[in-house]
Amino acid sequence: MAIMKRDVNFGLFILIIATLIVFAGFSTYYQKSFKNITSDYEAKLAELNEITTTLEVKKAELASTSEEREKLSEREADLSQRYTTVESLKEQLEADKAALEKNLEEARTSLQQKEQELQTAKTQLTNAVNQLNKAENKIDDLETDKDAICDLLAANGLSHDSC
Repeated sequence: MAIMKRDVNFGLFILIIATLIVFAGFSTYYQKSFKNITSDYEAKLAELNEITTTLEVKKAELASTSEEREKLSEREADLSQRYTTVESLKEQLEADKAALEKNLEEARTSLQQKEQELQTAKTQLTNAVNQLNKAENKIDDLETDKDAICDLLAANGLSHDSC
């Protein structure tokens, strides 16, 4: 039995050694696997941090772009309102201009008509002045003749109520 006891102890000893070797092998394998997984995790984490940073930058750019778009939209609305106001003012001014041009044309026509009437009145006045001058000259001639007749009557000893 002593041989059997020795064989059993020796077998147990080999079994324990084999178990230790297998355990050491598994520990080494799992340590290497864990290191690989850890390095992959750290690489992915670094990549994720980089993506997060890029995402935050893009988010800030998007917010800035959104603000600029809002400002541009507000400016566009303001310019659109101003354009509408200026356009309606322009249309009103064009209508006023057309009315004023029509009034100007009517005033010019009226002025031409009045100038023609004035020219006619001047001609009539000139004719009337000429007739008046002729009449005055005739009156002067008649008065001269009257004075001559009165002198002749007075020289002959006669008189008349007009003399």
